[in-house]
Amino acid sequence: MRSVNAMSDRFLIGFLALSCDRERSGSDLFMFNREADSLSVTLTANLGLDPRSVYIIVAWKESNLQRSSNETPGVTAGIKDGLKMKTESRSIGEIEISYVDAGKGPAVVLIHGHPFDATMWNPQVELLSKSYRVIVPELRGYGRSTMPPNINETRFDLFGSDILSLLDTLNVETFILGGLSMGGQVVFEIFRQAKQRVQALILADTFAGLDSEDVRQLRFVTADRIEKEGMNAYAEEILLKMITPENAKTFPQLAAHVSNMMRTTSPTGAAAALRGRAKRVDYLPLLDLISVPTLVVVGRQDSYTPVSVAQQLHERIRHSSLRIIEDAAHLPNLERSEQFNRVVLAFLRALDVEPLAQSAWHAS
Repeated sequence: MRSVNAMSDRFLIGFLALSCDRERSGSDLFMFNREADSLSVTLTANLGLDPRSVYIIVAWKESNLQRSSNETPGVTAGIKDGLKMKTESRSIGEIEISYVDAGKGPAVVLIHGHPFDATMWNPQVELLSKSYRVIVPELRGYGRSTMPPNINETRFDLFGSDILSLLDTLNVETFILGGLSMGGQVVFEIFRQAKQRVQALILADTFAGLDSEDVRQLRFVTADRIEKEGMNAYAEEILLKMITPENAKTFPQLAAHVSNMMRTTSPTGAAAALRGRAKRVDYLPLLDLISVPTLVVVGRQDSYTPVSVAQQLHERIRHSSLRIIEDAAHLPNLERSEQFNRVVLAFLRALDVEPLAQSAWHAS
């Protein structure tokens, strides 16, 4: 095994620190020598990762430094720019809610899906924070947000009230609200609790109805499983449904980011959310009450929430528009971030809110 050079060392450590470190001190990440195989062993010991997974990341990152810059622009922007995102936290009742708060202007609140964290929205934070105040909370039990001990179920009404309480502490009265997948269902819950505060909605790769009984039972089974086994096998099984196999192959850094978000999610937090999700209320009746401008967006190849489901949302919600992101599955905001950003920015610009520095950005 040949040695990695100093440039590779710096690049690799920065990436792994972003992707993997959730609860450990940063100093643990720098205990390595110059050989790639030794680097893999040391990081595995400190972070509890599978040695083969770490080696794959290391090998790719080293070779990636030699790649040309003809990749699709913006596809992996969230990973590189994630190093610059500042995370804060506030005490909300008995828990700490972690969040990103970037930019000035009308508030745009983005809710991540399961089993992810705030870094899921990095490409959108990077762009939208030039003209808007973008707030990305981490749901209780996800990312760096805590949850009470000895709790095995998180109800969606708690997710909703957590976010509203956080916005109260940040002096945000009204806001544009967006969410992806389970985050979209939390959006419905927030709207149910405080529709008078919501100026517009962005619903990405989500659905409003209840699960079938088979899916509902699978959520309970999966919750028990990840509590017992951890997140690694689960993350490996669903990765190529979250993003297309073609995107995983073409953009390894994207695949690594998505995989590591899932692998580093707390099994306890994820399991509690799955149980709460299985017991959530039916949000379909809520659709008839939505009168604010709404953007429905979906990846063309999403198997979790197919285009037909997005079309149903569009048909039920007044003043809604539907946009389909080509060559993307369940995470179009990461898989095709530039296309997703153009769609979202065009929607935001059409609203009756005044963004900052609007003339500096182009939605075409």
